[in-house]
Amino acid sequence: MLNQAGVWLVDQTALPIPGNLVGLFLLYGLLALGVIKLSWLELTGSFLIRHLAFFFVPITVGLMNSGPLFAAHGIGIIVALAASAGIGVMLAGWLSQLLFRRRRRREEQDDRAISDSDKPAKDIMTFLLGPATVALAIPLYKNRHAFLKNLAPAGLGLLAGSLGTMIAAALIARLFSFTPELISSIAIKSATVPIAVEVARIIHGDLALTAIFVVVTGMIGASFGPWFMDRLGITHPVSRGLALGTIAHGQGTAQAATESELSGAVAGVAMGLGAVCTAVAAPLIVPLLL
Repeated sequence: MLNQAGVWLVDQTALPIPGNLVGLFLLYGLLALGVIKLSWLELTGSFLIRHLAFFFVPITVGLMNSGPLFAAHGIGIIVALAASAGIGVMLAGWLSQLLFRRRRRREEQDDRAISDSDKPAKDIMTFLLGPATVALAIPLYKNRHAFLKNLAPAGLGLLAGSLGTMIAAALIARLFSFTPELISSIAIKSATVPIAVEVARIIHGDLALTAIFVVVTGMIGASFGPWFMDRLGITHPVSRGLALGTIAHGQGTAQAATESELSGAVAGVAMGLGAVCTAVAAPLIVPLLL
């Protein structure tokens, strides 16, 4: 219902953001105000989020019709996805950890000072993408304290990672002389699929290719992100969760949860807020990079 309400609001107001994202905001607001109890939706919402990949299977079937494209541009696509994901992980993780360490040093100094004193099936699956996106408000709400406690460094890291990976992907794609449609599709590959697909409609990307790029980016980020952060010396659990959730969305969040409960919680928040950042920024930034 909230998903449909969001779609209706976007249709009526011509907002340049996906309707399911508006539905996410509506659900978060209702949870924060206590109008809706978390216990009412937690089980269903967790199920939808846990099975996000299943719901976009119909969209990725478009890969079967994209053989010639991948034969012609496969190397460029992989380079753009992998390099931009690496840049995003580096920006989100390294910047937030740098700010965490600076704040920790200030707190330690303060502590010392204080111590001195104290079809049908396809249609159904595709339709469920919207509610699954709205359900991202649940981990956002549940883990809000973990994120708000570290708001400044986490927020800057998330913003840098989301925008950095988007711009890097588009610029690398341009170096390979990709078409504007392909550049638009590849630039938003770090948002979770339901939101990325809706953003693709707005910026004139290819829906099937966008879904495929999101999936591949998630695989790259979840598989190589932890190793890459180890090489960069990114060890703070909040920074690691932030980077994985921002760049590798659901798959990265699952990987972060295996490292620590805090990393998983922050990754869940970063996945939702990173998608919000992409949805708001992409219609403004991507056309400038074509």
